[in-house]
Amino acid sequence: MSQLALYLLGQFQTTVDGDVVTAFRTDKVRALLAYLAVESGRSLSRDTLGALLWPEGAPESVRTNLRQTLCRLRDALHDRDRPRPFLLATIDTVQLNPTCDYWVDVLEFDRLFAACEQHRHRSLASCRTCAERLTLAVALYRGEFLAGLCVKDSPVYAEWSLTYQQALHRKVMAALQQLAMFHMQRGEVAAAERYLQRQVALEPWNESAHRQLMQLYAANGRRNAAVAQYLCCHRALVEQIGITPDKITTDLVASIRAGEPIAWPVAKLVNAPTPPTTLLGRAHDLALVSETLQNQYCRLLTLVGLGGCGKTRLALEVANQEAGAFRDGACFCSFVPANLTESPASALAQALGLAYSSADDAQMQVRRFLCDREMLLVLDNLEHLSAPSWVAQLLHAAPRVVILATSQYRLDLQAEWRIEVRGLSYPAWDNPFTAAEALRFPAVQLFTQRAVQARAGFTLTDDTAPHVVRICRHVEGLPLALELAASWVGIMSCAEIADAIDTSLDFLATAWCDLPVRQRSLRATLDYGWDLLSREEQDAFACLSVFQGEFCHAAARAVVSSPCAFRCRNDEVRERPVPGAGCLFKAFADKALLQEVAPRRYRLHSLVRQYAEEKLARSREDALAARWRFIDYFAGLASRAAAAWLGPREDYWRNLLQQERQNIEAALAFALDDFPEAAQCLMPAVERYSENS
Repeated sequence: MSQLALYLLGQFQTTVDGDVVTAFRTDKVRALLAYLAVESGRSLSRDTLGALLWPEGAPESVRTNLRQTLCRLRDALHDRDRPRPFLLATIDTVQLNPTCDYWVDVLEFDRLFAACEQHRHRSLASCRTCAERLTLAVALYRGEFLAGLCVKDSPVYAEWSLTYQQALHRKVMAALQQLAMFHMQRGEVAAAERYLQRQVALEPWNESAHRQLMQLYAANGRRNAAVAQYLCCHRALVEQIGITPDKITTDLVASIRAGEPIAWPVAKLVNAPTPPTTLLGRAHDLALVSETLQNQYCRLLTLVGLGGCGKTRLALEVANQEAGAFRDGACFCSFVPANLTESPASALAQALGLAYSSADDAQMQVRRFLCDREMLLVLDNLEHLSAPSWVAQLLHAAPRVVILATSQYRLDLQAEWRIEVRGLSYPAWDNPFTAAEALRFPAVQLFTQRAVQARAGFTLTDDTAPHVVRICRHVEGLPLALELAASWVGIMSCAEIADAIDTSLDFLATAWCDLPVRQRSLRATLDYGWDLLSREEQDAFACLSVFQGEFCHAAARAVVSSPCAFRCRNDEVRERPVPGAGCLFKAFADKALLQEVAPRRYRLHSLVRQYAEEKLARSREDALAARWRFIDYFAGLASRAAAAWLGPREDYWRNLLQQERQNIEAALAFALDDFPEAAQCLMPAVERYSENS
């Protein structure tokens, strides 16, 4: 299908499949096409079009002129030869064919501008998503609407064109102003200067834009350029409007000439640690977090994930990017136990640089300081708070403060929005990878980056790439695990590191003294998260380690819930009660211990499953009970599938058995080891999906 493109901002231009159309015989032909394009959402009567282009003509003459102009337009577009013409005309109406492929710069400009107006951001000038839209919009604006197009003897068309031109001019000036503010807030001088200069080019009499340019130049040491900008402003105002600059502008240039310091306030992130590495593979997460923070209804956003998944690093990057979007910048505060010797308010007061005499005084000082501030607070490691309601009280006391929190579990506050953070992308399939192919994945990039620190000159080769991929797959892209693994590159080969990780979690450890103790080994990190669970949650979660790969909600409930009787090889029957699973299952999901891979289907991170398996193995009785419930569930599933085989739902059961293949095979292996009688129920299911493999 051919594409028609119309460029109406600036000089009129039309292309078909990228080729410029030059066969328009008159401006009225161009004017007709432009009007049809702008009003393309509806069919237009021939009488309306005639009155627009020939308002003083006799009716019969107008109809003839319109018919001839329409004919010339079709000739210029070669429209009669197309299977799907660009124009649809009846005896009464004319319009652009809504089923053809056409694009109009004005319509795209209006669409982008309208999307910004409808977007639920905190403020337009601080919204990154809308800044991207407005950047695209102003790039479309090559000049005034239909510049240079002269339609003779058509005052009605001229009035329509002028009205639309003025509306578009107001929009582009507003867009340029918002873009200048967006980049000024972030200290992006070159971009801010570019949009201010464009405002001045479109409106030489725009004193505010001149003044902002003067301030921008002076604040960056370009005082001569600032004075020259003032002279340009003075000349434009005198020549075009007949006035001189106002007192604010003359006072500013006097300060610049006197050499006085000119401030250019840029809000920044304070009290933040310097990240040791560049951020890799988080473009989507960055965009999602930034977009969510800009939502006018979001006051509290929690990044939830396993220890070592990169929550803090992501939060720091977001805060650095978005600090300028808040009038008073951003502040980082860590709530690790060492910082909570007094109270959460004390830790935050220290981060804000406030003096206080007691925990109660700290609370008062924090509230007094933040009550009228527009600020982003980055609160790290909030899982340590015994009473997260303190966060809700802080939001109530500081109505213009927004909180970006990190935690291993959700805070369960009404104001909370939540984003789960997972590991970096890694090669998840079994194909062999070359070094170049492997380095496309952020997990491999991070391992390589950290390996170079451990051994200068380390380079990923085609020989080492498969082993590094194996490491990344085993730790499922968990950043902390990758960094710990890479620290061994100085004394071990990548193949040896991969083998060691397969053998034991304890291998992933380091002596880095600038890491918190809980992050110096993977086991310490997992122990830290484990200790946040209640005893009841620990017992139930350990049971989930019997699953292999994915599992459904019903299977998980069965494994961690009801009391059961199981028979060991010695025929001794034992009872083992297990607490109800409903609330526990929600708690695991809230703590990001379960990863949802599809609606009501979950999996455990492989390292977490390995850790939970060790915990379950501490008690032979608990392990047998969990295995029995696991076997019992899948034996029941296999029995129901066998009963429905060859029936109308055979396809459903075949697909379900295939989906649960890993778990059925694991249940069979457990049964053969400990419950041989149950194995008989599982064998038919294994045979069924084996037949259809």
